[in-house]
Amino acid sequence: MNKKLKQESSSLWRQSIRAPLIVIVLLTTFALTILFYFSQDRNGEVYARYIETLSEYKYLDARLHLGMDRIRYNKGADSLAIEAGIMSLREIAVSVSTSIETFRAAGDWMPEYSQVDAFDREVLNKISITRRYLKERRQWLNECDAFIEKLWHSPLSNKAEIFNVLDSAKVGELPSLPEGVELSEDLYAELEQLLKTNREVARLWHRLDYSRASLFAEDLILSFKARELVMQERRAILSLIFYLFSLVMLLSTLLLYVRVKR
Repeated sequence: MNKKLKQESSSLWRQSIRAPLIVIVLLTTFALTILFYFSQDRNGEVYARYIETLSEYKYLDARLHLGMDRIRYNKGADSLAIEAGIMSLREIAVSVSTSIETFRAAGDWMPEYSQVDAFDREVLNKISITRRYLKERRQWLNECDAFIEKLWHSPLSNKAEIFNVLDSAKVGELPSLPEGVELSEDLYAELEQLLKTNREVARLWHRLDYSRASLFAEDLILSFKARELVMQERRAILSLIFYLFSLVMLLSTLLLYVRVKR
């Protein structure tokens, strides 16, 4: 009888030891599952894509600026390539701003609305001015070439001075009307209008600030990089907790195995 009671008490004691260990193993498994779920945050990939896209914008913006310089100084720039660059910048700006607001509406972290709005407005404003400048600069160059053609066929003897003035205007300078030039009334009025229009086109050029949009793009890039650093710190903490829970689970499993064997 005593032997039977001892066996029952021993069995109950082993069960009382085993039960908490089983609970610990189950809870640890559940905790590891939760940690694994939260560690699989894919927003890091999204932030990396935004950084890459905005960096591409800055590169295309710099190329467009070089092309516009060639247009300004009449160095034979490819207008079609410039138009394609303008379209690319517009598509990037619209895509970035639209997708950011979509993620924001879904509850994901995104840069502040003011940053995104400033970038979007600046890009659209620059594109509008760039297109207007391209149109007016081409038109002015065509009018200038037509005037030069008229001048060639005129019987004037002092054409060289006028040609020098027009050549200076064609390379982006702002020359004034030469003094003492003998021109017919209609040619003089046409030359005066050409130089006036040249000054207006030059003022339009000075409204083009290519650095502002790139600075706004850089602000967005820095915001995404800062968020990436926060995510890296979070993943490091989760990895440490994951390791500690794994250690607890391993020790609990070993202890449970030893108890069962006994």
